[in-house]
Amino acid sequence: MTKIARRLQLSRVTVYRYLQMQEPPQPSATHLREHHVIDPWKPYLVQRWNAGCRNALELWRELRDKPGAQPSSRTVARFLEVLRRDSGSYRSFRQVAPVALYTQQTERHRPLTALQAKRLWLSDPDTRTEWLEAYRVALCVREKPLAEAYVLTQRFLTMTRERGGDKLDQWVRDAVASGISQLVTFAAGVQRDYAAVKAGLTLEWSNGQTESQIQRLKLLKRQMYGQAGFPLLRKRVVHREPVLPVRHKRHAVGRAAA
Repeated sequence: MTKIARRLQLSRVTVYRYLQMQEPPQPSATHLREHHVIDPWKPYLVQRWNAGCRNALELWRELRDKPGAQPSSRTVARFLEVLRRDSGSYRSFRQVAPVALYTQQTERHRPLTALQAKRLWLSDPDTRTEWLEAYRVALCVREKPLAEAYVLTQRFLTMTRERGGDKLDQWVRDAVASGISQLVTFAAGVQRDYAAVKAGLTLEWSNGQTESQIQRLKLLKRQMYGQAGFPLLRKRVVHREPVLPVRHKRHAVGRAAA
């Protein structure tokens, strides 16, 4: 077991867990960071801001006495800095007269980055929050090509999840007819490698692990600046040292005794 762990650069606990699995482990999904520890407290902080409280430390102490996950004092101070900037009260730290500057129901969200928007386009609709879905709908309403691209993207993703290879031909025709340059280019690539794509969307077998090993070999060759022949490359693959060697308990005991 230790040799397997060292060769695969995994902990022995992970190796034992894999041995007990009936099926190979699935890759972990990438999730958008949608919530922050201060989000549940924003309505309360806005209420206290409207009541005239401008002291971040005082507000943090009030939150500290309440149940639930507590933000740090610095996090509370950063949120109040946003309120000060929005209201133009940059140097307002003392108690002031109550004034309704904000409504408690107002949700404050950061705009999505380009990468987050791309992940939103590729995500499963059932896993989105209400706000993310509303954000997507607003984008589609504003830009009609985005709405058409979203429908075609989701159709292709559905084919990959449900092995709907029989729908590939119609999808390619619709993608070309859309006139969206990115989808037209993608459809052309699908047509060039049609047999492989159709098999990937129909059969249960995958070439993913093989492609991963090929990418690892390419990385090893790049590390040697393309000067490695097959004998040297083989030695690096077979005899490579693990990044985190497995430590034997008896060695640790021996060092402690010494």
